[in-house]
Amino acid sequence: MNMLREYLGNNKLYQQSGFHKKQKLGVNKKSVILTCMDSRSLIVCQDVLGCDKIYVIHHTDCGGHAALYHPASFLEHAKYKAKEVLGVGEGGINMHPVYGLDQSVREDVEKLRKDDKIKLSTALYGLVFETESGALREVCSDVRQPEA
Repeated sequence: MNMLREYLGNNKLYQQSGFHKKQKLGVNKKSVILTCMDSRSLIVCQDVLGCDKIYVIHHTDCGGHAALYHPASFLEHAKYKAKEVLGVGEGGINMHPVYGLDQSVREDVEKLRKDDKIKLSTALYGLVFETESGALREVCSDVRQPEA
């Protein structure tokens, strides 16, 4: 939990700097930063690198929110692009709008906890990054104490 407090403290400094106010929505650098991992990577991080914490972070102003206003066209466009780019249909990709960030974070943390590949001793934290204010807000946690 101390690491989470350190991250949240660093986020307060980020907020106070005002840097987030200079950021514009959209993709202006044509780059992607992937902030999630598949379960194989999580296993390697736990078993090889000794990671004992997982932070699930969603953010406001997500493209998934745009789907709320035009869900049918969003889904059709996503399916079309998947087929065009990958040569296949969505193939199990969950392409749906995000209706509630906090609930979505809770669901992701819960799914990770239920996954038998995630060690019970691994602490799980769910957060939301608010792009408007620069705030990183804790939503939930699932921290289990290792058995003695």
